[in-house]
Amino acid sequence: MTALTNDRSSASAAIRRVMEAYELVRDRDAAEVAHARSALTRHIQQLVAAGETDEERLAVAGIIYLKSLPTAQAV
Repeated sequence: MTALTNDRSSASAAIRRVMEAYELVRDRDAAEVAHARSALTRHIQQLVAAGETDEERLAVAGIIYLKSLPTAQAV
């Protein structure tokens, strides 16, 4: 597995974990979930581009990021 493939895999896994938690905390409409996923994906991609590849760190950073969004309630 190449480093790029591994980075993408870590990013995808982190996004999946964060979104699962995000959706479990409370009911959200489809538009809110789509907005959160889009914003989270951009944020995680920026972190990976900056050199972060650890799935755990990416997931924690993702949760913190979603909590900072105006539409996000508790994650």
